[in-house]
Amino acid sequence: MKMECEKFLFWISEYIDGSLNPEIHAELEKHLGVCPRCKSIANTLKATITLFHDVEFCKLPASIHQSLHQALRYEWETHKVKVKSWGYPPAETIEEKTAFLVLIQLPGVKKEDVNLTVTKHVLKISGINRATAGIYYLNEINYSRFSRKIELPQAIDTAKVEACLENGILRVKLPKL
Repeated sequence: MKMECEKFLFWISEYIDGSLNPEIHAELEKHLGVCPRCKSIANTLKATITLFHDVEFCKLPASIHQSLHQALRYEWETHKVKVKSWGYPPAETIEEKTAFLVLIQLPGVKKEDVNLTVTKHVLKISGINRATAGIYYLNEINYSRFSRKIELPQAIDTAKVEACLENGILRVKLPKL
């Protein structure tokens, strides 16, 4: 079972409560190993919790602590559906009259390092963004393998799909059936 970012955000609250199934805990750890954005969220959350525990404020009576915890839990449950998972690489799907146009940001990625698979309702993009040799003084670009699955709301004509990679944008035109 591959964990998606949205599921990660859901299960992280269970992890904080200490009520997480060990099997899901292992999936969380595996996901953090391959998703830099979720890892960043987890590290920020960990730092926040550490700071919170270091403050004298945390020495509250158990009843107040529990009340605060329940209030925070309620807020999480109420608003978590509004959290949008991030996809990598970033993409958008635009519906046109006769086709869907999918734009995917792939700066620095070479055409030969991208694979497209198209079925009647799904576009799959995978590949690798390769690092260049040298000493890095600043490294904010994600050099790794990537994979993205985009489900389409309508069947497409797989025989007429067109794709081009230009100026760091992969443009995939998917004609409707």
